[in-house]
Amino acid sequence: MRRGPAQKALAVVVHRSVILAFTAFAIFPFYWMLITAFKQNSDLYVGASNTAHNPFIFNQAPTLIHLRILFQNTLFPTWLFNTLWVGAIVVIITLVLAVPAAYSLARLTGRWGEYLSIGIFLGHLTVERAAGSQSVADAERVTAALRRGISVLVFPEGTFVRSAGILPFRLGAFKSAVETGCPVIPVTIRGTRQILPAAEWLPKPGPVTVAVSPPVKSVGRAWTDIVKLRDEVRDEIARRSGERLVGTRTGSSPASSRA
Repeated sequence: MRRGPAQKALAVVVHRSVILAFTAFAIFPFYWMLITAFKQNSDLYVGASNTAHNPFIFNQAPTLIHLRILFQNTLFPTWLFNTLWVGAIVVIITLVLAVPAAYSLARLTGRWGEYLSIGIFLGHLTVERAAGSQSVADAERVTAALRRGISVLVFPEGTFVRSAGILPFRLGAFKSAVETGCPVIPVTIRGTRQILPAAEWLPKPGPVTVAVSPPVKSVGRAWTDIVKLRDEVRDEIARRSGERLVGTRTGSSPASSRA
């Protein structure tokens, strides 16, 4: 059921109001800390019977007396120095230990080394879209993961735009699927474009639908089979999403393909 203009406007007002309320709730403690730090004692300690007194503003001129007491009559400067010193030591230790550890992790080889790398990075495999040689190497990592029986979730468009439409799919993942004989399960997500459009930071309320289609598997291993598998999966996702195909890509040669 489609919502009318009045319902859409009301939803926007409610959504913005909720965000504003949470923002005020999060900011208020910092505002209260700041204003009480510079209030005079006679402005802070006022009986509740004085209804003319507003505790959220300066009723008297601000003062620095509290800060002078804090820095001159207490051990706060010592505690502050110790905190900064310990923080600096922690940063130095982290850098000294983390850089060699990261280098060692990047050089892990073999079956268990690859498993450990994937486990540490939560199974996230990045694919470089610009550099051709790095893109090929990243695609080979995906192929290696598939050969070990690890399921891989791929977003084949490689980017996200505001306007509706299914962008061209990159061939790298489908090449890996054909080479390893693994089926591709098309998963269609509807509604996220309206909830969080491209170039926006705040999500909007709305429904999200996830549709899982039957597996699609290539019967051959030729380059035309890779292109056919990509096109079949793309057509299925376009059908389930209700969006049109944008910038349909023709079959690329193996030398020019990117993951």
